[in-house]
Amino acid sequence: MAEDVKEKVAVNRRNATEAVFEDLRGAILSGRIAVGSRLPSEEKLALNYGVSRPMIREAMRSLQTLGLTRSRTGSGS
Repeated sequence: MAEDVKEKVAVNRRNATEAVFEDLRGAILSGRIAVGSRLPSEEKLALNYGVSRPMIREAMRSLQTLGLTRSRTGSGS
């Protein structure tokens, strides 16, 4: 059976938050999401990406840290 096991191969693993962050960042930088436009709600984003709202929140915090989004209390991003 040992002959059936392949050598270790580096696996590129991304967690769900990173995947959401990268997708949104790419959409903003490419212009698919217009500068100054509102993003969908956390709930809608979570449903679209199939992840939890806390994961969306974490991705949004990363986008905000990079200056790609801005959050206004009660107004969304």
